[in-house]
Amino acid sequence: RQSLTYTAPMLKKAMGWESLAQVGQLSSLFPLAYGSSRFLGGVLGDRMSPSKVFVLGLSICSLLNIAFGLSSSLPFFALFWFLNGCFQGLSAPPCVKMITNWFDPSERGFWWSVWHASINLGGVLIPFLAGGLAE
Repeated sequence: RQSLTYTAPMLKKAMGWESLAQVGQLSSLFPLAYGSSRFLGGVLGDRMSPSKVFVLGLSICSLLNIAFGLSSSLPFFALFWFLNGCFQGLSAPPCVKMITNWFDPSERGFWWSVWHASINLGGVLIPFLAGGLAE
């Protein structure tokens, strides 16, 4: 989710984009898609198996990340980045439901902490990894 921010200068140069406004427009698509699709993920997670919705979302995200990496034009970057946000957001509510259902109330605090710590750990590591790999 955050790697685009840290690779934007190199991406702008490599793609020949004229301004940072194009990168800004691109990066605005993800939170819009992510936030909007979380509602749908919650509805689907309640009506279907949350684990199936979760696996579907993550599987499609994997394919979209590959497509994003193979893209060479701003419209395709935008399309794949937006869809990536949609399917990541789709996966979040089923994950919440699974954690809540799988663990006893006396254990949920620990497992919620593990889940959130992993998100924050990724947020700490991504600037180093993405920026370093992009150079």
